[in-house]
Amino acid sequence: MERDVAKMRAAHKVLARFDFEPKRLKEGYADRWLRVDLGTNQIEVRPVTQEMKDLWVGGKGFDLWLTFQEVDGSTRWDSPNNPICFSSGPLGGTTSYPGSGKTLVTAISPMTDIMIDCNVGGYFGPYLKFAGFDALMVIGKAAQEVLLFIDATRGQVTIETAPEESVDSHVLAEELTEAFADDVADRRNIAVVAAGRGAQHTRMGVLNFSFYDWRRRVARLKQAGRGGVGTVFRDKRLKALVIKNRGITPAWRVSPSKAEGFGTGDCCPAERDSERAAVVTLIAPLLGRSAPVVDLLQAVQDSRGCVSRAALEEISRATATTVGALFEIVTFYRALSLECGATGLPRLREELAAVACRQLFAPGSVEPHAPELAKSFLAPGIYPLLASLLDGGEKLSPATVRAALGATGAPAAANPAPDTAMSLASAVRRTASDSCGKCTPCREGLAAADELLERVAAGDGTRADLQTAAELAELLGATSLCAFGMAAGELLSAGLDRCRDELGRLVAGREVK
Repeated sequence: MERDVAKMRAAHKVLARFDFEPKRLKEGYADRWLRVDLGTNQIEVRPVTQEMKDLWVGGKGFDLWLTFQEVDGSTRWDSPNNPICFSSGPLGGTTSYPGSGKTLVTAISPMTDIMIDCNVGGYFGPYLKFAGFDALMVIGKAAQEVLLFIDATRGQVTIETAPEESVDSHVLAEELTEAFADDVADRRNIAVVAAGRGAQHTRMGVLNFSFYDWRRRVARLKQAGRGGVGTVFRDKRLKALVIKNRGITPAWRVSPSKAEGFGTGDCCPAERDSERAAVVTLIAPLLGRSAPVVDLLQAVQDSRGCVSRAALEEISRATATTVGALFEIVTFYRALSLECGATGLPRLREELAAVACRQLFAPGSVEPHAPELAKSFLAPGIYPLLASLLDGGEKLSPATVRAALGATGAPAAANPAPDTAMSLASAVRRTASDSCGKCTPCREGLAAADELLERVAAGDGTRADLQTAAELAELLGATSLCAFGMAAGELLSAGLDRCRDELGRLVAGREVK
């Protein structure tokens, strides 16, 4: 059945609105939590105290502590003061550890009338943390079917009626993901929590947490399945909980990023002030012409011989681009250098065009790959320059992409197909170094293939290494986000086939011990 999401959104009535400022995490904590009372339509932010962190840490601990503040001896599963609490803990959303995307959910169970907890995957927990909340409590009962919307892009929480949307979680997640996303690429920034029709008719209802699968182009579901927490959710007349993440995921790491430490102790304050003044003078005319950040970086590189910490900070201040994002651009492209003395560097615009064409077009093809997802996979600094072309409906081709990026030279010739074990290893290593690293199959797969082929070419590989390399080639072609990763898979597969005899001799008699 065709969905009219615009009609659904138009039917919403906002019952309560609360504005907030996104907050930067410090050592895993935002030091605040969000309380929403559906019975009174009251939304408020409360502080996370040091005592909470010392005694309860986060996750299930925070959920239990918050619950104890609301319940009394008469509270049962269907009492208005039975809260549903959500928390991801102090490591929620960090990229330093696997499994840190979990959300811990608690409530008094309709099956046992005692506390129950369950954990679930999906994006909701990290997105709640990125919005600047260590936990969420939903309490009270709504007078009608409502949804709770946390919009981290606008800094706003709303309670809205939702009369037109489906109750069934798999349909509802699709409807709300489409309704609240700005475009197809933005759907990955939407997470929906819903319980569905079944939870209304049983005490063992589950909670479904959505995440957008960009390859299948559908909102998929994970379940918080213990104790009937979904039944509590529907008893509160809550149809859905929706969170919208900020466009650039502010993922955090336990260890500081390289950008934070770069250039902080390289020169004395006087030298740094002198460098800042020179950069300000240099970029002022370009800012007057609204030049993009890549042109500012190229101007600094040409004039100063490198891009210093002071230059990054001044460009960041002038363009509202984070130092981390600028650092990513400088360290990704060969045209820019953090250290003076580099020679023979390519022009940045030409390099941007070469990278964009490799990501958008398979070798020899003029048909673009997944242009509607380009915002998600294009290498640093490229999308802002191509946005008007990608969104304007003009037919994409290598020529129009190069023109939009201001490339004037001839396109780079394709590399010859490798025909020896050594040339195959070199080709894969070169391709791995060109990966933007945004998707795991390309980033990790090419690095693993490089290691395997280097071992084989040195005479230390096994037949199992070749089998693994062939599996990696298939994985790259099937799951990489852009045409670059898919072409890398084809390069690896073709190279393994062309060098089959030589590779076979190199691993002859060498099996896994």
